[in-house]
Amino acid sequence: ILDNLSPVELESFSRCNRKFQHFVKIYKTSVFRIEKIYGTFFDPPEVIGEFQDLQGSTGLVVSGSTALGFFTRGHYAGDLDTYCQLLHSRVVGHWYQSHGYGYVPTDGQLDDLDADIDRVNAAIRADTPTIAVFEDTDIREYKLHNIAAVWNFQHGPRQIQLVATKYSPLKTILSFHSTCVMNVVTHRAAYCLYPKLTLESRATLLVDMEIPLTEVQAYAVDKYVRRGFSVLH
Repeated sequence: ILDNLSPVELESFSRCNRKFQHFVKIYKTSVFRIEKIYGTFFDPPEVIGEFQDLQGSTGLVVSGSTALGFFTRGHYAGDLDTYCQLLHSRVVGHWYQSHGYGYVPTDGQLDDLDADIDRVNAAIRADTPTIAVFEDTDIREYKLHNIAAVWNFQHGPRQIQLVATKYSPLKTILSFHSTCVMNVVTHRAAYCLYPKLTLESRATLLVDMEIPLTEVQAYAVDKYVRRGFSVLH
């Protein structure tokens, strides 16, 4: 029953009596656990704590489907989308590599991660456009002016994308194609920027998209329609 209640409904249910309040408290402790979203990508469990320490020291944040799934209490298969400023990307990339994730260069990237980070830094200093290849249709629809590079890391079937931004990662997240993916998990908390629309109404508002949508845009939006969101524009 509790799985089908929205956050507001859960709060209302918990106020019925002390017994229900106890049930809801146990339920929240069970479902809103960081292990629910990070456990797929990091093991043993102690590594999750190390990852949060990395987030705290570098400003690394998690967004995309993983963050959305934390709030909706659903599981959406896919990559772990992580974001940090370019100046911290080397530390983050090395951490991924030290925990079993191999760097997988895409077209235009150098085979060595350090060399490619140097390439991107040099291009930005020279004010030369950089090429970022996105696997996720969501990211391909983002405004790219704040994105310096995207590096992929693979560990068996698990993949992490490191999106390096020129300025604050939030600048990129606030440029996402629709509101339902504007969610962030930091080292200490998770934030849903449009909780009423996303979690109560199960709706998403398209941002800076013109109708008719392109094929890529329509595919990205349809992914959330299949997940139960109605689309507003």
